[in-house]
Amino acid sequence: MPSGGIGSGMFECSMADVDSHREIIGRWLRGEVVHGEVGVRLRGGPSDGKIKIVSRGDDGRPPHGLRTRRGLGSWHLYLPAAEAAEMSGWIYLYAGEEELVAR
Repeated sequence: MPSGGIGSGMFECSMADVDSHREIIGRWLRGEVVHGEVGVRLRGGPSDGKIKIVSRGDDGRPPHGLRTRRGLGSWHLYLPAAEAAEMSGWIYLYAGEEELVAR
């Protein structure tokens, strides 16, 4: 087995692979589109300030709605809004809390 990699067996990867992956994540977090995906900042609600990496549609827009939840609590809905000040051109604004639906 080659030495110098991270992991073991079939999951082993080189430091170059790790660095490349980190670079892509950094670009997403800065709001750059990489392979059709981009980091979009959440504004308001319990996830305020977090960045969600999403796939953009053919029209360049992020998915219509995003739901987040902490632990076993309620779901929180965020909706996309154009935002020129963000490099991605978009943010998700807090729309409110959803009640848990029993299944």
